Amino acid sequence: MKVSLKVYAMLARKISSALGHRVPGGVKPGAAVELELPDGSTLSRLLDMLNLDGGNGYIYLVGGKARKPDHPLSDGDEIRIFPPVGGG
Repeated sequence: MKVSLKVYAMLARKISSALGHRVPGGVKPGAAVELELPDGSTLSRLLDMLNLDGGNGYIYLVGGKARKPDHPLSDGDEIRIFPPVGGG
């Protein structure tokens, strides 16, 4: 299945290194990257592929709705990953 991934801020660099040769030129913040995943994949499987720990405060949206890492993915899903928000 194919999914569309968008990441933001410092995650773009981290994910560029995790995807290596799959994304020539690297991942740009906010730009969509098309990825091929095995049928039946979950958000957690994608996070493993991206070398992201699901418990680090990231925000995951699938189809515009907040989801947990165990959420099943479907062909054509748009996934957005945001880093933790800080400040005060």
